[in-house]
Amino acid sequence: PIALISVASVFILEPIMKLNYNGFKAITVAYMAVLGFSVGLAVGYTIFDFSIATLILGVGYLLFILSDVFLSGLYFGPTEKQRTSRSAIILNHLCYYLAQFSIAVSLLFIEA
Repeated sequence: PIALISVASVFILEPIMKLNYNGFKAITVAYMAVLGFSVGLAVGYTIFDFSIATLILGVGYLLFILSDVFLSGLYFGPTEKQRTSRSAIILNHLCYYLAQFSIAVSLLFIEA
């Protein structure tokens, strides 16, 4: 279901954020399907096989998808102001690097 929600978010957020995907809508939908599937797996592992590793992994993937929300405004926003928003750039980088760090750190907590 998270993959479907991710794909639906492309269509739901488009008018809300006034995004213009131009010729990139199909690839954006495909990317969100793959990312949503990955997030679904991570969240599923967190719920059904809880450990510190799966919790950190799940948080990392959620941060990763949140960074893409900010990134979509930066790439596909309708105005120059939206595409160069300093706060969106900072939030995108913050979420992205925290996500990468979380995913990497989760490996340290895997129990054999």
